[in-house]
Amino acid sequence: MIIRIPVFFIFPLFYFSSIAQQPDPARLLSRTEMSAKFGDSLQFEGMPVFRAYQYQDKGGVYEVLLCEDNATIKENDTANTKLKAVCLISDHGGFMEKWKISDWLVHEPKTEKHIWFWSKYSSFTDLDGDGYIDPVIVYGSNTEDDEVQRVKIITIHKNKKYPVRAVECVLDYCRHLSFDPNFKTLPASIRQYIDKLMAKLRKEQDLILHEG
Repeated sequence: MIIRIPVFFIFPLFYFSSIAQQPDPARLLSRTEMSAKFGDSLQFEGMPVFRAYQYQDKGGVYEVLLCEDNATIKENDTANTKLKAVCLISDHGGFMEKWKISDWLVHEPKTEKHIWFWSKYSSFTDLDGDGYIDPVIVYGSNTEDDEVQRVKIITIHKNKKYPVRAVECVLDYCRHLSFDPNFKTLPASIRQYIDKLMAKLRKEQDLILHEG
């Protein structure tokens, strides 16, 4: 699928520290750049763009868009009912989609009211030193009681997705943690990074991230 969108202008690179203390080569696009790209509405495929990143590796120049729908719940109070992350690569003056992540509110074990990208924990780093970026996308949801319910950590390695799925709950029977069946095939450096990221989430967000 070819998506014809003008190519970004080149701006100085900004760096973000990863857990492994390595520079994150992704550049966070400014609102001005995003407006030039998507118009003043800042939308992609009908969904508002929350943040947009650009990075380059041996495969080319990529754009990763984090989109949240900003559904209105009541006056002066908005929440997201769905979100989407999409990766585009420069292709003959336009962009071609490489991968996409989509999710939405669920109602078990409790009804969710908001889902959002945890961008401070997401990263765009070459985690195994092969010259290709291994994006890590993190997002969560909370309940009507403002308690975190779900957490997802999705690693993209060689354009394949390896999700870690967690459901937070104070009771053992409704608390879950699962890894993609192929997670063990990832390079050790990537698995170690995810372990450290989960430890960071437990410490900073008071999460359990444990099965049962």
